[in-house]
Amino acid sequence: MVSQLAMPLARIMSAVSRAVFASSETTFIDKEKLPLRRGDRDNAVYHLKTMLRYLGGKQGNFALLNVDDEFDEATEKSVRQWQRVIRTEETGEVDKLTWERLAEWYLR
Repeated sequence: MVSQLAMPLARIMSAVSRAVFASSETTFIDKEKLPLRRGDRDNAVYHLKTMLRYLGGKQGNFALLNVDDEFDEATEKSVRQWQRVIRTEETGEVDKLTWERLAEWYLR
């Protein structure tokens, strides 16, 4: 019985988490922080990695990304993979278009 409830509960918690994220200002970062690139350390990088990790389970193989505030080599690789998914130039940097598409897919 408990295991039968675990999956629906996990889905509900995931949806609630995304709704809270969407209702906060974190999806609308200061445009001056863009582009995000390797070497950056910022709260926006933390949110970037949170979204990439979530979407990685659905769209790619970057689900094992360590979520912290450092834009490192693994983050750059994941951003390139994400840019490949959305069919845009694979720069490894998060520009306005990359961020907006990421937030849009994350909130679906």
